[in-house]
Amino acid sequence: VETSGLNMRTSPSGTVRFLAYDGDEFVIVDGPQNIGGLEWWSLEDPYDPNRYGWAARNFLTVVAE
Repeated sequence: VETSGLNMRTSPSGTVRFLAYDGDEFVIVDGPQNIGGLEWWSLEDPYDPNRYGWAARNFLTVVAE
């Protein structure tokens, strides 16, 4: 997403809650849901429970612990 950020949404294809940026890490809490031809995952910031939302898989990268 580089400098433009990734829309973290209230639900798959829902309204935008906040922007996530390259280097931000999240934990998967739900999903996948296939909606609108995209695979959506519910994610939460492990350090800030107020930063959570849904994001499309094609913008995510799995990071090993």
